[in-house]
Order: sequence, then C-alpha cells, then structure tokens
Amino acid sequence: MIIVAGVLLTPTMLGTPADFWFVAVGATCATAVACVILLVSILIDAKHHDGPVIHTTEVTFTSVSVAFGTICFAFGGHPAFPTFQADMKKQSNFGKAVLLGYTIVLLMYLPVSAAGFFAYGHVEDNILATVSSGPRPHGGLHLDHPASSARLYHRR
Repeated sequence: MIIVAGVLLTPTMLGTPADFWFVAVGATCATAVACVILLVSILIDAKHHDGPVIHTTEVTFTSVSVAFGTICFAFGGHPAFPTFQADMKKQSNFGKAVLLGYTIVLLMYLPVSAAGFFAYGHVEDNILATVSSGPRPHGGLHLDHPASSARLYHRR
C-alpha cells in the first residue's frame, strides 16, 4: 500500500495539470475500457436473461436527491476549471474544451446506464453488484473490480 501511495503521490508534486496531463489521459482511457467491458457484460447478461425486466417507477424526494447527487459527482470538475483555463495555450477555446469533455463523459456513462436499465430494470447503487460475474458456461467477460481486466472464459 505504501508503494501505491508513493506512485500516486508523485504526480501531485508537479505544478499544474499541464505538467501531468498524462494522468488525465490515462484516467480517461481506463474509464473508457471499464465502460466497454461493463457494456459488453451487460449485453451478454441481457442476451441470456430469462423473464420480464421489472422497472420501478416510484419517484420520491430521496430518489431524486440521490440521482441529482450522482449526476453532480459524474460531471463535477468545476473547481479545477480556472486552473485548466489558465494552462491553455488558447484560453478563448475553453468553452469548446468544456463541451468536448462533458460530451466524452456523457458518451461513456449514458450507454452503460441505459443498457443497465433496459437489461435489468432495477439495479443496485453500484452497477457492478448487479452485473453477473464469474465463469459462465456460455462464455463471457468476468468483471471482479472496475480496475480488473477482462478475462474470457470458454467451455472446455
């Protein structure tokens, strides 16, 4: 754990996000890979799902508050915006950069959430708790943790 902390601490000692842009690129790529793995796993589950999908429609103050908090967390990068704009070569393109960033996030999160809703109906707070995991007789992806790799299982 100390080694991991040391590795993660090193980029924070750099000056501004312009000095450690590779961390953002790596995080975006890791999120994209995790979304693709998760989407494929959901589609495999949907293909082999028996019975009707139950969609709950009860809307309460709590459910709206939780949904709003989740959306704010998913799109919450506002505190870092001034630093990003200050580091840009063409600061006038900041609006385009924000629009591009939010579009990329939306394109990663929306397919996973829509597929989970239509495949399972009601899902747990963490989609990983709803998606099937482990070896399957029909073959598929195994997802233990968001940082895990995809392992393909084949019937032997």
